[in-house]
Amino acid sequence: MWWHYARQTPFYEEILFNNISKINNNKPHGAIQRIKNQLSYKIGNSIIKAKNPIKAIFLPLIIIYLLISHKVQKIIYNVLIKINPNIKLAPLDQYADYNEALNFKKHLSYRLGNAFIKNPLTFIFKIKRIYREWKSER
Repeated sequence: MWWHYARQTPFYEEILFNNISKINNNKPHGAIQRIKNQLSYKIGNSIIKAKNPIKAIFLPLIIIYLLISHKVQKIIYNVLIKINPNIKLAPLDQYADYNEALNFKKHLSYRLGNAFIKNPLTFIFKIKRIYREWKSER
């Protein structure tokens, strides 16, 4: 009996409306993780982590490993999408944390990796310029 009257109050209707609107506007999260899973970010992160000489020596092997593993993951993802198209990931701009993900694209590791992917031969000469641009934007 009490619930019957409670549901008719404007306060209760407002609470119901807010809860229903949250359910309907439920956007996926994980855009940041998708950016971190991109090859550019992985390579840039490994370059930044290679601070001591031993890691710098093994850096080419680490980059080759990252390239191969990323390619294998991409092949597996494409096969899974062919099997079940419902598991296809949504575009990044449809995620709730899209704006935070755009900030991750401005990180030094993403920029270094992106420059390495675009041109690995002249990448060494661009490191200083990329670092200065990143430092000035901070």
